[in-house]
Amino acid sequence: MELKQVQQTLYKAWILENQKDKRNIINGYINKKYDNFSDNTTRMIDSVLGRHTDAVTYNNIRTPFGIVTKADDIQEATRCHFCNWTKPNSINQEKWKEWEQEYELLKDINT
Repeated sequence: MELKQVQQTLYKAWILENQKDKRNIINGYINKKYDNFSDNTTRMIDSVLGRHTDAVTYNNIRTPFGIVTKADDIQEATRCHFCNWTKPNSINQEKWKEWEQEYELLKDINT
């Protein structure tokens, strides 16, 4: 009979400790949400909307010169690619003359 009481007492103590741990975890998440709400609203909005970004990793990339496999070289090739991926877009002055009037301020709008 005494062994059964010890077993029940230990079981109840284990349950109480688990509940305490779960409560601490929940309170930690609540505090994190509150901190994000007050200090980092972008993270809070992204979390609510489910917008999460995953890191992109490349083991190798193909360039016009061959396959790159070293991490530093991949990073440099990627940086160079995104620096040069668009062509320069200079303003066509002849077209600007046609559209310039569309970009002028309207005088009949109250500011």
